[in-house]
Amino acid sequence: MQFVAWDIETCPFPVDSFSEAQRSRFEERLAKRRSKRPDEDEDDAARLVRSLHPLLGWVCCISAVRGAVGEAPNRPKSWTAASPEEEPELLERFWDDIQHISRNAPTIRWVTFNGKKFDVPFVEARSVHHGVTPVNSALLDTYPFNDAPHLDLMGLWPMPMRLHELCELLDVDSPKDEGDGSAVADLVAAGDINKVARYCEKDVQAAYTCAQKVWPLIQARK
Repeated sequence: MQFVAWDIETCPFPVDSFSEAQRSRFEERLAKRRSKRPDEDEDDAARLVRSLHPLLGWVCCISAVRGAVGEAPNRPKSWTAASPEEEPELLERFWDDIQHISRNAPTIRWVTFNGKKFDVPFVEARSVHHGVTPVNSALLDTYPFNDAPHLDLMGLWPMPMRLHELCELLDVDSPKDEGDGSAVADLVAAGDINKVARYCEKDVQAAYTCAQKVWPLIQARK
């Protein structure tokens, strides 16, 4: 059995580039967020709602790390796009590599944190937008009531928990000690896509370690 933990980072499209459909969706999501968080900075809210919807944002980085259950992982790997124009190539390379990994390791447990609700549908939607066909149904599994072939760590327990909180619970080094995803768009705009990749890789390494910690629980639930 092997774990492959993976995660994505996304960036918002500029509002002035929006079509009528994009603008309508953006205004609806922004109004909803502002009604729930009236004290939040409006620019931050606008950037966030665009980064969390595949009609309004794009994938700038995917990172993954792989290793056997009970063992330390291999070095993480990242696929990056420094601009929206590079996103199709990122997705093509990602799915090509996933296909290769899947052929050589059929007993993979795909590991994410909130991947069933966010990472999988976002990557699916952006891939289809570019005519890039996903190649792995196991990785794309989003059924909420199982942990195989996709173990979404966010779904372990019904109470809400962020990744850094799960890390604290499991005594795992937090990946958020040097910032969080809110800085990704600014880093990409500044041309520092490599720093985005390093940040994303810390997330997947933390998720991988958390998966190792909860594996006895997963086994006990069978």
